[in-house]
Amino acid sequence: MLSSIIWTPLVFGLISLIVPKRFAPWTAIFGAVITLGLAIGVFAGFDSNGGVQYITDVEWIPGLGVGYSLGITGVSLVLVLLTTVAWIPAIAFSALRGVEKPALYYFMLLAGETATLGAFLSTDLLLFVLF
Repeated sequence: MLSSIIWTPLVFGLISLIVPKRFAPWTAIFGAVITLGLAIGVFAGFDSNGGVQYITDVEWIPGLGVGYSLGITGVSLVLVLLTTVAWIPAIAFSALRGVEKPALYYFMLLAGETATLGAFLSTDLLLFVLF
């Protein structure tokens, strides 16, 4: 579930690169809304007793002890919800204002959301740095 939250904005950012220019803002908003929905789903299933939840742990570089490790705590849940909520008006206001290269702009905006969410959800130091 956490991987979906992280990678959904990037997927929609890539889609915004290939759709016609007039659909790029709508694609970006749609991707941001889906990401918010996923974050709300995690919030709804979050156990308030504490601890790291929704743990994803996959070996990545076994020789170095590095893995693709994700998890969410109460603090990171709040940050994820704030991030996903804040990205929607950011996209909407930029769509109203108009941008010079919309496909690239919305791709970069959603890639930024992916990086932010990845930093909040990573539990491995190297993965955190990569995001």
